[in-house]
Amino acid sequence: MIKTSHIMKIITIIILKIILFYSTFVSAEVKIAALYAESGPVSEIAESIAEAKRVAVETINADGIGIVGRGLISIDSIDSGCDPRKTEDSLNDYLKKNDPEILLGPTCSTSAVRVIEKVTIPENILTISSSASYPLLSTIEDNDLFFRTIPSDIQQSTSIANYLLSKNIREIILLYGDDNYNSTLAQNFLKVYTEQEGIVLFNTLLTDKTVINQNFINTFVDIAIENDQPGLVMFLHGNERTVNLLEQFTNTVLSRLQELETSGIFKHHYGSDSMLTNEVKDLIYSYIPIQLNENTTIVAQATSQSSEEFQTYANIMLNAGVDPNSPYSAISFDTMMLAALALQHQAHNNIAKEDLSKSLVSVANPPGIKMGPGSWEAARALLVRGVEINYEGVSGSLDFDINGDVEGMYSLNQVTEDNLWAVERLEKLHPFEPRIIID
Repeated sequence: MIKTSHIMKIITIIILKIILFYSTFVSAEVKIAALYAESGPVSEIAESIAEAKRVAVETINADGIGIVGRGLISIDSIDSGCDPRKTEDSLNDYLKKNDPEILLGPTCSTSAVRVIEKVTIPENILTISSSASYPLLSTIEDNDLFFRTIPSDIQQSTSIANYLLSKNIREIILLYGDDNYNSTLAQNFLKVYTEQEGIVLFNTLLTDKTVINQNFINTFVDIAIENDQPGLVMFLHGNERTVNLLEQFTNTVLSRLQELETSGIFKHHYGSDSMLTNEVKDLIYSYIPIQLNENTTIVAQATSQSSEEFQTYANIMLNAGVDPNSPYSAISFDTMMLAALALQHQAHNNIAKEDLSKSLVSVANPPGIKMGPGSWEAARALLVRGVEINYEGVSGSLDFDINGDVEGMYSLNQVTEDNLWAVERLEKLHPFEPRIIID
């Protein structure tokens, strides 16, 4: 009969061997840099992006191993301010002392164009953005170094235009922000909408100097009444500034309608992706007594909230004390997971840093065993055994095409009487061809 002390000795030896085995795989930290617009006009969105990536890193590092053969992931945050020059200068200063494996971001499209051309291409740094949606980024000569997990603005604007036309809303009034993102979105929308015989009765920029007064509102009210309730389309950021402007706009319109003794002038109100915020939701909810919530829809990039991937991701985020429905959170979580999986693929296959994009495409695109956001350890185990995987994200199938783009999945979002977003998925508009890997 084996003595208890002998059994304990054997167990201790086994544990020590396991610790020694894993310790051989953990070396220096794996450094990833992230360009967040922590200051500037989209700082609230940048905060959501940063929080989601932080939770993803904690998930990856949870067992103390991280990337087998390399070590734990660390993420360095660099403030871009959503300003191209500041982004370039800040990144160059950072690179003088650091050598990151991957760059995540930038948050803003204009900054992305600049750093790709001026910094990341010369330095051979793989860059993945979860928010830079400017169409030009699809065709920029990037030496296969720039990818994005957010669809191009062309996809979103096309989705909104086609949806309105499918609802027989063929006349609209347009409000849009003067920043690059919303201006580009508006111009793409106008092109698609008018080419299909949609009519834009009036469009105007909302700037920092816009004054929402009676004279401003009268133009909208008069045009809307004359044209029998057109749709109102808004391309704006869902930040404090926008909410204040919309509140002034809505209250002034309502005041004018009372004078005219009419209940409504717009057939429906439509907003875009970056208006899917708690601030906008709360504002719409405040107008429930006049049923404005039923007449307002935000068309935004979708997550399939009934999917296993979303439920797993939501549990991870909630356990970390983070709202899983924050704007850009799901796609940012996916981006961090893809970056880590690419690094694990690279480490196992001894792929050079300048060819890291091959590992990224390999783990993102078919063929391969499908892995979701809660399957980090299983996906890592497959990769270190040389088995190919295909990451299926919270935000959909992140299959990259030849330009480093992904297909968009969009949804209709309305505010409920419980002050929640009610989500309805939009059907896909066109086929999307992911890049094919040929060995």
